[in-house]
Amino acid sequence: MKKTTFVIVLLAAIAATGFAQTGIRPILSGQWDVYFNDAEGAAATGRTLEKNVFDVNGVLIFPFADWISLESKGQFQFTGWTEPATSDWFEVTLSAAPIFVFSPFYVILRPGVGIGNGVEITDQNSQAVEISYDMTVDANLETERWYANLTARGSWYRAQETWFVIPAAGVTHTFPGGVRLGTKVFYGYTDDYGNGNAIHSVSDLTTVSFPLGERTRLTVGGSVGWTRTLTTDGAATVLRNDSLDGSVLIGVQFPAAQNIGMRYQLEPVIRRDAGAGLSNTLVLDARL
Repeated sequence: MKKTTFVIVLLAAIAATGFAQTGIRPILSGQWDVYFNDAEGAAATGRTLEKNVFDVNGVLIFPFADWISLESKGQFQFTGWTEPATSDWFEVTLSAAPIFVFSPFYVILRPGVGIGNGVEITDQNSQAVEISYDMTVDANLETERWYANLTARGSWYRAQETWFVIPAAGVTHTFPGGVRLGTKVFYGYTDDYGNGNAIHSVSDLTTVSFPLGERTRLTVGGSVGWTRTLTTDGAATVLRNDSLDGSVLIGVQFPAAQNIGMRYQLEPVIRRDAGAGLSNTLVLDARL
């Protein structure tokens, strides 16, 4: 086992050195979210742990000229529920995207194909491994003081008869002294036409980030969201549910090594239909 681990680390080091020599930039990030139930939810399921969420991204950026690069990306996502276990889902997504740079602007067009059961639905199709089709448009403006972002992401799960789109807009300003104030607004629309459901959601996330050192930052903030679920029964559309949720968060970002950053975030979540919960997030970001 030790020999195998040594060989893997050695090969990774050789690959990183080779990428550095060619100008190819590898980026690896991993995120682990742990959600806990409140007392009412734990009493109903018999478990305090609600679910684990894993998200791992590997990216290679190939520079061609000052104004264009190519991004190759692989992403693995998995959600494991303690109850019911049949709601577990996973997806592996592969994409290739051109990055257009017109300083201080840059735009990413990212089409992708996913393989997995893909969406958090509990009907009989949710356990089938199928193909999904993804598209993301990511436009950014970045200066010394300002960062603005417009994104639109959509996915179509043909076998599950589900599609969604999530446009978002955000802006962050860095004040003298390194304090950052940012806000981002999201709109989501999901059409589960296989079951006659349509879901609208609007949410806002606002954060303030304070420098604690050269590469260490403290972030505090909160979010609020509204969701409306509509269900179609024959020719009639009936309001099924309106829900509000919110959260507060506190997190710290710190270096783990020269090119490796870590971020831990604690987020108490208030959910109208599911009660209060607790989210723990651990993020690893390696830029070799």
